Amino acid sequence: MKTILLLIGLFIGVWGCTQDKRTKETEKRNSCPDSIRIEDSVTTDGLFQNNYYSKKSKTPDSTSIYYTKEGQMESIHYNSSLLKPILSKGYYPDGKIKYIRYNNINPKKNDTIYITYYPNEKVNFIQTIVKDSLDLPKLYTSYYENGGIQEKGIQDMYNAVIISTGTWQKYDNSGNLTQTIFYHPDKLGKDYKIITTYNKKGQVISKKIYNYDDLYETELKELKKIP
Repeated sequence: MKTILLLIGLFIGVWGCTQDKRTKETEKRNSCPDSIRIEDSVTTDGLFQNNYYSKKSKTPDSTSIYYTKEGQMESIHYNSSLLKPILSKGYYPDGKIKYIRYNNINPKKNDTIYITYYPNEKVNFIQTIVKDSLDLPKLYTSYYENGGIQEKGIQDMYNAVIISTGTWQKYDNSGNLTQTIFYHPDKLGKDYKIITTYNKKGQVISKKIYNYDDLYETELKELKKIP
């Protein structure tokens, strides 16, 4: 009996410490000091969720904060109706920022709408608006941990499928262009892509034409000429 009571006491103590840690983290990071905590729940993937509403607007679920079982903040999400500049943020276990998703209320060309970070706080990936709209196309740029560009290009919609279009560029971690891929979406049989590879001096090593295999989920085949 004493053993059972001891285990129960130990569980309550651990649970209480975790709850206290989440509460302190919430008070520390919550950017809505005028909000009231209205609900606690657990998500299907095991994260603890705290929901808030604003005292001023009384908007339900204006802020939702998610924690791991260990009490570490995993992410924070803001209701877009509050016109906040940020929709959500994600965090690594050590508290460093993992990603930021922006709320572009008045979207302008070159605005960043999504950015991710490496654990060392260097930028990993950026998604940027190409025109004054949140609709596609979007510019996607990935980076090496040393800050150099790894790959960049445009994604757009074609036949209700999000695909790569135009010319994509790939670089090595020293900044040298290693490959370009020109994507040309079209109806089946007239779709193609041109892959060009380069050496470190920028000279063309090879230039080949292929069907756009990802567009129609077909087998990759080298073509003798543009369809």
